[in-house]
Amino acid sequence: MFKKLLLPLLSVSLLLAACGPATDPAAAIATDVAATLQAGAPAIDPVATAVAATLQAAAPTAEPTTVPATAAPVAATGAISGNLSYPSSFIPPLDIVATNTETGDYFYVQTTQNTTTYILENLPAGNYTVIAYITDDNTGYAGGYTAAVPCGLSVDCPDHSLLTVTVSAGQTTPGVDPQDWYAPPGNYPPNPLP
Repeated sequence: MFKKLLLPLLSVSLLLAACGPATDPAAAIATDVAATLQAGAPAIDPVATAVAATLQAAAPTAEPTTVPATAAPVAATGAISGNLSYPSSFIPPLDIVATNTETGDYFYVQTTQNTTTYILENLPAGNYTVIAYITDDNTGYAGGYTAAVPCGLSVDCPDHSLLTVTVSAGQTTPGVDPQDWYAPPGNYPPNPLP
């Protein structure tokens, strides 16, 4: 008789463990089988007794394990994005370079012909200037994100000084358009890329 009850009891325990709250199924089964055996039911099946004892021994403890945080903190990064242009019927391949104004470190992305947008990702938080250089061109001709860009690049906007862009951790700074191709020669530093 007990063998007939043990199989349905195990089946119901498995079903309840699968449908119930997120608990450890092995611990629940072990608890149910152990309770049945301790309730005075005769241990007719030595295999069931061994299974119950094994499951109960394998059940995890209720105490959480504490793991110390030893990993080095990850530097906080952000991004800069914007639109590209060129005073021609096409946009040549460009090196978009963001230079950190405090450290002098530079970060860049290279585009292909007729690319109209860019994004520079994984930039450490800080202040940057942004310049678009023609890829593999040594003439020094470049477009910068200057005071003339938000002014509309009209003749009424003679200020071609580079604007500082602030990058914040976890944020993208949009609208940084290095489109001032009209600055006087020597206004921008040379392309740092080889």
